[in-house]
Amino acid sequence: MGSGFRFSSRLHLGLTQLALAAALVACGGGTDPTVVTAQPVEAPAITTQPTSQTVTAGAQASFMVAATGTPTPAIQWQVSSDGGNTWTNVTGANTGTYKTSALAMTDSGRRYRSVLTNSAGTVTSAVVELTVQSTAPLPSSAFTKISSDGRDLPDNAITWACVRQRSTGLIWEANITQTMRVTQHPCPANAAATCYGFTNLGDGRMYDASTVPASVGSLCGKTGWRLPTLADGQALTNDAAYSGNAYVAWKTWFGTEDKAILGWTSSPLANDPTNAWAINFPEGNIQYNLRAYGGNNIALMNVSRTYANV
Repeated sequence: MGSGFRFSSRLHLGLTQLALAAALVACGGGTDPTVVTAQPVEAPAITTQPTSQTVTAGAQASFMVAATGTPTPAIQWQVSSDGGNTWTNVTGANTGTYKTSALAMTDSGRRYRSVLTNSAGTVTSAVVELTVQSTAPLPSSAFTKISSDGRDLPDNAITWACVRQRSTGLIWEANITQTMRVTQHPCPANAAATCYGFTNLGDGRMYDASTVPASVGSLCGKTGWRLPTLADGQALTNDAAYSGNAYVAWKTWFGTEDKAILGWTSSPLANDPTNAWAINFPEGNIQYNLRAYGGNNIALMNVSRTYANV
């Protein structure tokens, strides 16, 4: 009987403890494993922005970004080949450091940015630019910098208004500080569209390239400015000092305003007078466009920045 009594006491104690534990859980005194505690969320915030990179042809470039956020933000690097107008995701570029493949001169001018996203929001990094230089050094004596009043300046001058191409003697206005853009206006070929550039019809209408030289007057101490001819453009793009590293040459001597990419010449195509030749300064080549166009496809033309004076 004694041993049976002791067994009943232990059983009663165990049941009491079990009941107490159940009561604690029911009253909040314990931890219910079925309850999920909400985690704090925080939108992404960039702590380290990417920076523009300059590399030589054949090398790789690295871009870095860092951010805080809960949950940890997902990263997607993007690239633009049209000055930032449109963006494309870079396949596999999903970490804080993006390293390009080996780069070519044609990669110069691309823009990069990163998009960071979590459940609390999205943030986009600063846009940065890639510059790819030729392995050949850029000749410092290819152009002479000229002041706004016509004085020759030293090669290391910080401010200048024109440049003289030493191999030809041509003087080109350099777009160092601003782009002289026309006011937005209905496109001549499509009045429903908005244009920012010039046509090249030679008819004297407003926003036509033919009207610009006469409006310039004196520039860099000289008068008689005109649109460059096809021959002028070829003399520039065929100059070894320019063609060897056109993008950097354009940035170095003709300024950094990315709107002044294309410039009309006064030369129509011999076999198709509805088209005229234009100079692509950063690529260092000549191409043609319809003379009636003054819209988006020529929005980067800035006729006022492409005169040649001899």
